[in-house]
Amino acid sequence: MNTFFAALYELITGRNQLANYLFDEGAYLVVGMVMLLISLVGMIVYYYAVNHPKFNRWIHWLIFVISVCFINFLVAYFNADGIIFEVNEGDVTGFVMDMIGFGFANAIWTLVFCFIFSLCIKWKSKNCSRTPF
Repeated sequence: MNTFFAALYELITGRNQLANYLFDEGAYLVVGMVMLLISLVGMIVYYYAVNHPKFNRWIHWLIFVISVCFINFLVAYFNADGIIFEVNEGDVTGFVMDMIGFGFANAIWTLVFCFIFSLCIKWKSKNCSRTPF
């Protein structure tokens, strides 16, 4: 599974030194599984807990998804930061842009999976079943 998530993330970020560290430490698997879990839980919360007629517009869905993307960005960034801090004995200066790129890649995949999860679970929602489309 680490190889699967590595392929997904490296489609966006490319292969670099950070990618080597993340793969060796198994971080792709951890970040990928957390991303899937947070995306699924976020969509379940939107469609079944929030589920209010006032929030059944696409813009509310988008705001919710952007919030989930931001959370997953932070998960990826700080996970990579922890690994680089550990491997490079506290020196993360050369990896900041790569860590931001990894965070954005996680946010992009979060957007994709939120859309997929929306297609799968929105049909039983009473008020938001037609959101985002």
